[in-house]
Amino acid sequence: MKFLSFEYEVAIVGGGPAGSSTSFFTSLNGVSTVLVEKKSIIGTPVKCGEFIPTLENMKKLIPKTEKVEKIYNFISKETISNKTKFIKFYSPNNRPFEFKFEGLVLKRDLLEQTIVKKAEEKGTYVYLSSLVKSVVNNKGFKQVYIKNTNTKTEKMVCSRIIVGADGFPSNVAKWMDMKSGYSRKDLALAIHSKMVNVETEEDTVEMFTGNQYVPGGYAWIIPKGDRIANVGLGVRLSYFHSSKKKTILDFFNLFLKKHPIASKKLSKAHSISFSAKIVPVGGIVKETCKNGALLVGDAAGLVLAINGSGIPLAMLSGYIAGEVISNHIQKGDVLNVYEKYLKKEIGEIVGRSVLYRRIADKLMCSDLLFNGILRIIGVGNVSKVLKCEKLF
Repeated sequence: MKFLSFEYEVAIVGGGPAGSSTSFFTSLNGVSTVLVEKKSIIGTPVKCGEFIPTLENMKKLIPKTEKVEKIYNFISKETISNKTKFIKFYSPNNRPFEFKFEGLVLKRDLLEQTIVKKAEEKGTYVYLSSLVKSVVNNKGFKQVYIKNTNTKTEKMVCSRIIVGADGFPSNVAKWMDMKSGYSRKDLALAIHSKMVNVETEEDTVEMFTGNQYVPGGYAWIIPKGDRIANVGLGVRLSYFHSSKKKTILDFFNLFLKKHPIASKKLSKAHSISFSAKIVPVGGIVKETCKNGALLVGDAAGLVLAINGSGIPLAMLSGYIAGEVISNHIQKGDVLNVYEKYLKKEIGEIVGRSVLYRRIADKLMCSDLLFNGILRIIGVGNVSKVLKCEKLF
């Protein structure tokens, strides 16, 4: 089969927060960029809770980086669905631990569309409805084979650098032989539904635990305003490996219908969208840069393992990758400094979140033990752990 070939300096696979941010910052610096997205509409469907800290709180959580304000500039009033003031965390015996933490509930699809539009204005070329079939190294260039899922036509894009912004597990990482270093314990299966007619507190994000409903994980109700909420839960893959008694959908339905608190809030609700995804909770992957390939966002393991937050980290990785790629193309700087800069900017908070997750793994195996520990450490320390702050 004859392929049409187009040459760019960087090809980015995936148009989520990480990929769109990378494309903006490479294009901003004059680097010829192509963004390849399998969806026909950027950002749709949404596959996350859409909750992020406010700019002020994010700056407190990552005080070592000066890049936070840059990425929050993308978040306009139009991309915000709701503003929350509190987080309420329920122990397995449904004791609430409530603390103040201001956050934003996004219209993530609109946010991604906004960033991609800005990237296009700076010169990014975008392929939609385009599935990357493979990436091949050829004499220092990356041959990216793409199939349009609508027209069934195929083309080859040639680039000097490839960026994997395609989530976890990343196909780009697989094709470029990049190792994650993960085990099943480092992965969670998350299920998400956008629901209407939810009777919840509009200014409060709620988190629920308990092995009956979410073994080794948690469920959430995140209010988007006007009685609309993002409802979901995540369970570690290692659980499903050791037990075939229940599926992720079984747990979700049980939570919706039987949880003593959540079921009352959701009794009149119904779903208007539904999705599932693999979430990495093992920290930054072993190899984030190799042979002209970089990983960003979920593909690089940039999720706070203790709470599942990933949007700001994904956008930050896009900023860092964009700068590193631009300096490599234009100044000849070494591309492998990406890993160093990534760890310098956000490695501490990601590593702390994994430590907290591993400690929680040992405590959450028993509801009775977890109830007791939560009662002992109190709401102040529960707050610090969920926000990934230092305990001491």
